[in-house]
Amino acid sequence: LDRSRIKVRGHLMDPRVYEEQMTPESRIRYRVENLGLDPDKFTVFLATGGAGANNHLALLPVLHELADTHQAVVVCGRNHKAFLQVNEWRRRHPELKCHLEGYCNHMHLLIQASDTIVTRGGTTTCAKALHFGCPIILNAFGGIMPQERLTAKFFLQDDAAVKISEADDLRVILRQWRDHPESFEQLRQRFLGLRYEEDPTLVIRDLINLAREAATASVKNESRDATVL
Repeated sequence: LDRSRIKVRGHLMDPRVYEEQMTPESRIRYRVENLGLDPDKFTVFLATGGAGANNHLALLPVLHELADTHQAVVVCGRNHKAFLQVNEWRRRHPELKCHLEGYCNHMHLLIQASDTIVTRGGTTTCAKALHFGCPIILNAFGGIMPQERLTAKFFLQDDAAVKISEADDLRVILRQWRDHPESFEQLRQRFLGLRYEEDPTLVIRDLINLAREAATASVKNESRDATVL
């Protein structure tokens, strides 16, 4: 394809995602007042898709081991069974500060309140994490699904994210970041290097212009065909 015909666009998210952006001060306030968390502890967001597939119960014990320096945000999606199980786990392990939700429509706020996010390679969640500069720990339990491979490759090929295949992987990563904060900062900088700023309305304008071009071309073709007849 002629390179002049190629355009790269992104950041096509819900308008409120762009409007509800936190300052450093409001981020801390949101952690404390809305999530009931510590303002300074390293906050790990255990995310899930809408259907609720997750490995929360395998990963929470790792965070519990680090409860003196770490805390959790956990979302279970529409998986009510997982929500009840995590809620019971949280009740039995009060040492770990943990904010729990089922399905929510404010992922962008929870991402902003977190230091890192554990997620499958879903494009929507990963795009929001990149937009808000929240480094990604890719959940590869059971492997990376075909629909996740492009997203995973995008981050992993530049060492801008890390991948876990079992709970012990998370343990190693978080301890490394705790004991050597510069290693987390280096990864965060690589992650931020993938970001780019763009007006999200551009993709809409591009699509409208393409539609107009196609409509104009169609009218010209119909006119030419009519002349030939």
